[in-house]
Amino acid sequence: MMLKNRYVFLALSIAASGCVTTTIDVRPLHPKVQEVLEYNELRPIALVVRNEADRTLGHQYLFLALPLGTVTHSDVSVALQNALVTELSLSGFRPLPPGPARLTLEVALRQMQLSAYDLLVVRRLYSEVILSAVVRDANGAVLRSASAVSKDSQYRPFGFKKELSSLFDKVLREGVSNLIREAGLKP
Repeated sequence: MMLKNRYVFLALSIAASGCVTTTIDVRPLHPKVQEVLEYNELRPIALVVRNEADRTLGHQYLFLALPLGTVTHSDVSVALQNALVTELSLSGFRPLPPGPARLTLEVALRQMQLSAYDLLVVRRLYSEVILSAVVRDANGAVLRSASAVSKDSQYRPFGFKKELSSLFDKVLREGVSNLIREAGLKP
């Protein structure tokens, strides 16, 4: 009986070892994006980013029900800003700080979720982002409003920080791309 309890304790310890607080780090802008931003042909657009989401993105669950850890992000606003700068530059815009007499894109991160569920030998990773935007002309009048939702789920045998970070980046990029398209700024 004592040996059986040790195996149960060992199995729970191994499963819980991945369920501590996991912090997703901001990835810097790709060097190619920096090169694109240097072109003079890009149209200027003011970019305003608001983060209404929590720093805690989600939880890590053991056997689908026991929350044993959290998933946080070092700075979701910077990650969103980097994704927006990338998409806008690829769509022919040069994002700038807010200023007078400029087309303006105001983006709000409404919700961001990133969670992991342990299922014995694999982990189910889930991520979702909800974004909204308002495009204003140089006088501040609203030209368009848009919203976008992106979500994805993956099963991974080892779905920890690296895989969570990859899923976060993928869902954020897709959400931003959809938002830019819905706002009429992407062909």
